[in-house]
Amino acid sequence: MAEPDVVGPEQPDTENEPLFYPCNTLGLDAPMRWLALGWQDFRQAWRQSLAYGVGLVLLGYLVTGLAWGEDNTLALFTLGVALILGLMLVRFLTAYIGLSVILPVIGHATWRAYQETVQAGRHVPA
Repeated sequence: MAEPDVVGPEQPDTENEPLFYPCNTLGLDAPMRWLALGWQDFRQAWRQSLAYGVGLVLLGYLVTGLAWGEDNTLALFTLGVALILGLMLVRFLTAYIGLSVILPVIGHATWRAYQETVQAGRHVPA
């Protein structure tokens, strides 16, 4: 029987946990470093950054233009549903493309490992 004052693995000690866990301290120059790193990234991949930014601006203009008029809630709802479904479709397609690439690689690797195990004589038949 466990003693009531002894904390075991099944009883976490919640009374002595700190309110905030210690974390790294940031200097006052951290935001400027982040800006410098962001500018460096932008200079290395400016086409992708500008294309992404222009796409978001155009999407913002589209939503603002639809919301500007009166009684456009149906259009905004339709646009929102279309955007969500479109992004989900892109997500699923990229996942399936990745799976179609990686699963044959995994299958071939396990087959090769089995062949090496059998050739080395370490295979124990069932």
